[in-house]
Amino acid sequence: AEEFGRFLRTVPLAPPRIPVLANLDAQPHDAAGMAHRLTRQIDNPVRWLDMVRYLMDRGEFEFVELGPGRVLRNLVAKIKERAAAERASAPAPAAVRAVGGSAPVAPVPASAPGAVPARPAGAGRRAPQPTDLGAASFRERYRLSYACVAGSMYAGGSGVDLLARLARAGGMGCYGAGGLTVAEVEEGLGKVVAELGPDQPFGASLPYRPDDPGRELALADLYLRLGVRVVEASGHLEVTPALLKFRLRGGLVLAKVNRVDQAEQMLSPAPPEVVRQLREQGQISAEEADRAAGCPVATDVAVEAGAGWLSGPATLATLLPSVLRLRDRLVTGPERVHVGAAGGIGTPEAAAAALLMGAEFLVTGSINQCTVEAVTSPLAKDILQGVSVHDVDTAPWPELFELGARNTVVRKGLFYPARATKLHELWRAHDRYPDIDPAIRDQIERRYLRRPFAEVLAEVGASGNPKQDMAAVFRTYLTQGLALARAGEPTRRVDYHIPCGPAMGAFNDWVRGTDLEPWPRRHVDAVTERLLAATAQLLAERARTFVH
Repeated sequence: AEEFGRFLRTVPLAPPRIPVLANLDAQPHDAAGMAHRLTRQIDNPVRWLDMVRYLMDRGEFEFVELGPGRVLRNLVAKIKERAAAERASAPAPAAVRAVGGSAPVAPVPASAPGAVPARPAGAGRRAPQPTDLGAASFRERYRLSYACVAGSMYAGGSGVDLLARLARAGGMGCYGAGGLTVAEVEEGLGKVVAELGPDQPFGASLPYRPDDPGRELALADLYLRLGVRVVEASGHLEVTPALLKFRLRGGLVLAKVNRVDQAEQMLSPAPPEVVRQLREQGQISAEEADRAAGCPVATDVAVEAGAGWLSGPATLATLLPSVLRLRDRLVTGPERVHVGAAGGIGTPEAAAAALLMGAEFLVTGSINQCTVEAVTSPLAKDILQGVSVHDVDTAPWPELFELGARNTVVRKGLFYPARATKLHELWRAHDRYPDIDPAIRDQIERRYLRRPFAEVLAEVGASGNPKQDMAAVFRTYLTQGLALARAGEPTRRVDYHIPCGPAMGAFNDWVRGTDLEPWPRRHVDAVTERLLAATAQLLAERARTFVH
């Protein structure tokens, strides 16, 4: 299958003129998923029963068998007969138990946004497949088989292996550019482009850097030069020139938001003053500037509520419906802006809840960091594999240290969250490092920085502003923690900075006792496909509880 997949990527494939059902999932072939389905049907069962049921769902049909024999015709006749008999004898469905053994579930209204449409009771109905979830138009826009994206992981944690494996399975991941220099991003992303080529789906993060807008613009220029089609914009408190330039130059912007006002600016046309600035600087053409007034800044928006890496007070249940209504009110053009869900997507129950609330796609995060392909150390993955839902905390986020933004991190067995929080509290309370109590300064230098404050300051470069200098030095502890976890330094384990939400613990609970419990078995495509398959099954079970 892998060899055939590599060959198939060299062959241009046009959409079928006549609908053809794929053996892999009993779904019609389309241009976005054709290469994936043709490849994976080599080493997967033929879903003949599901294909016949797919046709039965659409009314009467005539079956013609080409070639000698009547095997398939006889099978079709038996499937029809069995379906008719089961429909006649089917009892009223009782409540079912959810995947994972939870309590019986209550009926879900068929009119709920994103709900699985109600079908007549009985057999002969095809169960929803992972490729059915979310919006078909989202899958088509990004050329995916699944309406599910793996969000970026800081400092290149989502690198070439992770992105390539997902792309070949019909998914998409985003390269993590946060915390890297432009040169490091060019090197890492260049490997992704060389491995996947221009036609495979992948994206790259465009981190919000109010303290260094030049770096953000340099990244946008790099992405345009490398042919990157998609950027993940996370944490943007404003529409930046870099983000807007990428969008107006024809790129796709998948914006992650955790507040309604953030969503509003991403769902609205670009601020005229930013467009004017780009035009005056020669960053965009007159035609591109004119186009800005007619399209929202974001191509699609992912609502990342409290369980995401960047924490916020809202929950998905409160924020997602508000953003959906905001989208329906603000976006009236022909191009649909899809609204998806991120943060806390680690179990079938969480994914199903988001879809039932109206999410048109899903973005996974923490669960991908504990996969074989994630660029972090085996020691960090051992820690992640042992995390429970309550084993996370929040700590200051390095790139937004002065603004007080916090990200969700692992706390089990680690001192990092408490130490990082203490550094931020000291920075807020003092204008100069010498004003801090001498005993506390000694503790910071011996246990946190592991060297004198002045030595670190000389390395990062003094700005002349004592408070800014203190922030720069304290920030090195946060970023060093990321490097320690990535390298797996055994003597500094307590200082590991491992971004991770409670979805990781929920996922660990879900897969306990299965083949995915040990992280060396967790390949990122298998994790995604298993999660979506169980979500589709769960939605089908939920739907049957209200069909009478």
